[in-house]
Formats: sequence, structure tokens, C-alpha cells
Amino acid sequence: MKILAVAPSLNIGGIGRHLLVFAKQFVADGHEVSYISCINHDDFYEVPEGLTVFKPSFNNKGKLDRLLYYLRIVNYIRKAIRKEKPDFVIVFGELFNTLVLLASKGLDVPVFIGDMTSADYDFGRVKQFLRD
Repeated sequence: MKILAVAPSLNIGGIGRHLLVFAKQFVADGHEVSYISCINHDDFYEVPEGLTVFKPSFNNKGKLDRLLYYLRIVNYIRKAIRKEKPDFVIVFGELFNTLVLLASKGLDVPVFIGDMTSADYDFGRVKQFLRD
């Protein structure tokens, strides 16, 4: 089975660590796993053998660049889904769940999302609209 995992990054933090645990197990079970680290940081976590990691060549550089970054990362993820042709996509991260769902629209690939954010967290109007 081909699996595409998507997370904000492999830098220190819970989301990347949690998804990496899943990815390691999928690799150990003999599946072909690709991992998209949406933010191009240095890796904090060790990448296991057999896991292919993709990182965009661009990053979010500030508030003015944020919208452009979101549009670019949606396009980047969509191209990766088309190229990798996974059996399913798994994504963690409140914002990145929305971006992956937008990127996969119309591609007929199941997407499994994980959201570990508190139910009463205030995302702001735009992010909450996208989440809904």
C-alpha cells in the first residue's frame, strides 16, 4: 500500500512526532510511505530508513506572505498526491488538515485527518471558516 503523510514539519513539536510514529509503523509493516514536511525546517526527529521525505523549497516568511504560502503549499501537496498516487493520505495539524483537504479535492484519494487541538481553541474567523 502507498501512503502519503503530511505534517507541518519534522522539527520539534508534537504533530510531526505523532505522525512520524504512524509513518514508522507503516514502513515497518512493509508499506511504501512518503512524508511531506510542509515547512522547510531542519529535522529534529530522525527519519527512519525507507521513509521518503519531501519538503517545499519555499516557506512562510511573515504575515504578508502567508496567503501566498498557503496557495503554494496547496499546489505543492496536490502535485505530490498526483505524482505519488497514494492509496490514502494521512494528515495531522489543524491548519494543514484544511490545506490537504483543499489540495485533494477531486483527486479521489481518501484523506484521514487528525486534530489534537482543544475544542475551545480560537482559530480566528478565516481559519475557523476553512475548518468548518
